[in-house]
Amino acid sequence: MLRSTDILLVAILTFAIAVAEARPAAAQLAPIEASGTVKAVTPQAISIRTDTGETLIGLIDPSRIDENVKYEGIPELRLQISGVESADFLKQGMYVRLEAEVENQRTVKHPVSQVTVITRTKDSVFGLLPNAIGGGDAKPDARDFGERAVVENYLIAGQLTYASRGSITIALPENKTISVRLTPDAAVNIAASDVRLIRPGDKIHAEGIATRPPKFFATSLTVTRVDENEARRPARRNGHPGADAKEPRPAADVDPFNIGGPSDRKPEQPDQPKQPGRILKVN
Repeated sequence: MLRSTDILLVAILTFAIAVAEARPAAAQLAPIEASGTVKAVTPQAISIRTDTGETLIGLIDPSRIDENVKYEGIPELRLQISGVESADFLKQGMYVRLEAEVENQRTVKHPVSQVTVITRTKDSVFGLLPNAIGGGDAKPDARDFGERAVVENYLIAGQLTYASRGSITIALPENKTISVRLTPDAAVNIAASDVRLIRPGDKIHAEGIATRPPKFFATSLTVTRVDENEARRPARRNGHPGADAKEPRPAADVDPFNIGGPSDRKPEQPDQPKQPGRILKVN
């Protein structure tokens, strides 16, 4: 006959086994790798149409939970987004860096032609930083300002407080700002890791750990932004346009994959068909 302590021990072991079975480890899952095109994106997941025609759903939420089950040992997501945009892409609140000649640590002398959008991390450093390319060498300006004008090469990194096609203003540490003029053909390079910069139609290479098909936990995503006009253009198959027309992008606050449960907001309703009007004849 089992003693009460034995019964309690059996109950504890049974509970531990149940918990272990309910919380799969990464070692129990198979790796997955695929390339393709982004179909849709939310803060919880990315839908991918692979080059072989399959649809995969990459789970990107850091909680690593799928269908109310938490998976242990899944590595954090490494996300790299690259691309080139025009100056119109720049918006207030973005973090940027650029190289420029700065006079007396206050004024950017010439318009710049290259700006890079970055993502702020715990390791980010902002301000007027010595430019490794230019060496940070100081040189006197030929003009006489009453004081010795010194022009130095700097790497400027900070957050945009103002952005237009012709100029931007960057916030620096110690409540300082610096204004920068842009050339008419200025290019904006993207070297970021913010999922909000991913759009349907972008090219993607994904690596991760498979869970319940077609889902997988994404551990590495490399995204190349595609020109929006090209992304909207219907794909061609056998010479006929429109065979693979691009799917519409869901609203940003809607979870089309039902990963995180019901959304806090109701999905946008499609436009209702309009009834044709009638002409009433009055005798």
